[in-house]
Formats: sequence, structure tokens, C-alpha cells
Amino acid sequence: MVIIGDRISASNPQAREAMERGDREGIMALARAQERAGATHLYVSAGLFHFDEAARMLWLMDAAQDASRLPLCIDTPSPHAVAAALRAHRHGKPILAGVTLDEKRLSALAPIIRDANCAVLAACAKEMRQPAAMGGKPLPAGADERVHIARELVSDLASLGVAREDVILDPASPLGEGPRAFPEALETIRRLRAEFPTHRILFSPSRLTANMEHGARLERAALAMAVEAGARAVMLDPLDTELMETLRAARALVEPGAGAGALDGPAALA
Repeated sequence: MVIIGDRISASNPQAREAMERGDREGIMALARAQERAGATHLYVSAGLFHFDEAARMLWLMDAAQDASRLPLCIDTPSPHAVAAALRAHRHGKPILAGVTLDEKRLSALAPIIRDANCAVLAACAKEMRQPAAMGGKPLPAGADERVHIARELVSDLASLGVAREDVILDPASPLGEGPRAFPEALETIRRLRAEFPTHRILFSPSRLTANMEHGARLERAALAMAVEAGARAVMLDPLDTELMETLRAARALVEPGAGAGALDGPAALA
């Protein structure tokens, strides 16, 4: 199970404040805490700092890697920053996020991916878009379209030399759509799992429940159902102990070989 801790992001107020203050120790503390809690990878993103995003990304990476030996999940809109970040990566195999069927972006990233020893988090979307509530256009509306996009992404990434086990497929559920989008997300996970049994499928519970009442309870329920549907990678807050307990329990019930040992603690999640 790939568990990507999502706390080192400019969208997280705690991390954003540390970035604004230049508080290196604050970022290091977030990295250490997520590793102790059971994360296998650390998500890093400085995306809200548009004018110096690349420099802030490298600063984040340096602090996180001084505090933890976990590999990073790198998310930046700039191909130049992607190349610099992959060169600066120290521990294990990084995950490159933000890969879609966007022709311009994929063309820019292709030589970087071809030359890098990295895994890829591929969103089943033609491009990364903001939710409709923020003025953006909608992501793919149904499981059929998302599975079709996944087929193209898998083919494109294979042509760049990315091994099947290094491709993580993200169903790309719309942010904050909650119960309206969740059945479609589950169906997409099931379809992707059936068609791509050697690829990991990602689920990010906070994406569906953003800004919703009772969001924490909905996240736990959604996470358990997504694991049952076939999600074998998650992006979440590992410092949320109830969410992590839900993940352990779900794995114990549905993953062959996990059994009751998955309930023993963070080490069982690696």
C-alpha cells in the first residue's frame, strides 16, 4: 500500500505559514511526524506561491529530506521545476504527480520522465482543472471517459519506459463534490482495478469531502469503501489517527495476506 502523506503543501495552512516564515524546522517536523504515523511517501507542493514556486519547492524538498528518508511525491506545474526537483531528490524512487493527457504538458515532461527513475501519478483527466465552484471546467464526467483516458495514459507512459508497477492511476474525482461524485469514483476505481490489475489505483478522501459538513466522518467511510473497491494507494493526512485506523481495518479485511497484522500499527502499512 502506497500512503502519501499530504501535509507538506502550500494548501495546508500549517505548511504555508512555515513557508512564509522560512520555518525550516516546521517543515522538518511535519516530515518526521508523517513518517512516524505510517506514510510511505511525502507529498510536497508549493503551488500557491506562483512567483517563486520552483525555489520554494526545492526548499521544501531539502527540509523534508533532511528530516526523513521517505521518497517524495513531487507536484509542480512547471516542467523546469520538475526537472530540478527530480535532480534534487535523494531517497528512494520519487513519484511525479500532475501527469495528465494535456498534450502540451505531457510533451514537455516526456524527456524528463524518460530519463528519470521515477514513478508517475497519472490523473485520468485531459488536463488539471479547478472545480466548477472556483470557475474551472469539470473533470471527466463518468467512469467510461476516465477509463478511456487511463488507457491512453498507460500507453503513453509505457512508451516513455515507465514500468507498469510505477504507474499510479488517479481517478481524478472533482474537488468538494462529495456524495454526488463518490459513486462515480467508486465505479471508476473498480473499473480501473479490473482493467489494470498490475497498476495501483489512488484514492484521496479529502478531495471528495473538502469543505463539507461532517467531512471527517465521510472521509473515513469513503476510504474504507475505496479500499474495498480496489484502491491500493492513498493520499491523506496520516496524522489523522482515526483515518489511519480506518485504513488499517479496511486493509485487514480486503487485502490477501494482510490479515489482523494490518491492525498492529504504522509499520504494518508499509
